[in-house]
Amino acid sequence: MKTMLVAMVLSIFCQHTTHAWQVDSTQHDSTGRGSKQRFIRRVSTRIHSIGFFNFSGRICSNTPAIDFNLMGERNGYGVSVFAAKDLTDNYSANNFTFAILHKRFAVSNRITLTPSFGAVIDGLTHPPGDRVFLVSAFKASSRLTIDETALFANLLQRGEVKEWVNRIRFIYSQTNHIQFILSSWHNNAVLDNSEYVSGSFQAGYNRIALADHLYLQTAVSFFVMAKNSDEVPLREKNGLLLTIGLSVE
Repeated sequence: MKTMLVAMVLSIFCQHTTHAWQVDSTQHDSTGRGSKQRFIRRVSTRIHSIGFFNFSGRICSNTPAIDFNLMGERNGYGVSVFAAKDLTDNYSANNFTFAILHKRFAVSNRITLTPSFGAVIDGLTHPPGDRVFLVSAFKASSRLTIDETALFANLLQRGEVKEWVNRIRFIYSQTNHIQFILSSWHNNAVLDNSEYVSGSFQAGYNRIALADHLYLQTAVSFFVMAKNSDEVPLREKNGLLLTIGLSVE
């Protein structure tokens, strides 16, 4: 079992961010809803038509995949576990489990600061190495949030190539159910050996109440890889991703 250590995840979020079904394995919900003494827990699972790395911005497999996310928080201290599984290939890069600990600090009623520490605890296809994250979000309006995520790799390892990836997202919530996300990535060989620029547009209809605390989530995403330093098959450059999930909150 290979272990990828994450040195520090420094997350700066607004009071309102994306719903749990859209949270990456390296991110946390930062809505800050409820009392500080309240125990917040969330469990979600999603099925995707193809494998996709939402953080680094690329299609990683053309076979269906499933993921699972568990998060709990009390008094600003939290733990989360994210697991992804390719449904047909046990040796795909889309097979890993990521665990993370965090502490949330309220900077203002609109901004929170969340330092975190995490590691890949099961990922035979992922190389070890330190990972430093910086996530910032700006609440432009009641409906629009703009966030930027930067990952820096191998900062603490002598002789290793310094790597980074940047992602910018525009998240527009039309209603409590309808949401649109425009994303762009610049990846400099993080988790693979190529440098590329990519983007996606996602339309989601989420938080469909099925029962008390049980919600259905749906989304369709179109992905385009605009530039890549290596030759990439067309099916990995462009793709349509369908997602359906359940969350318990």
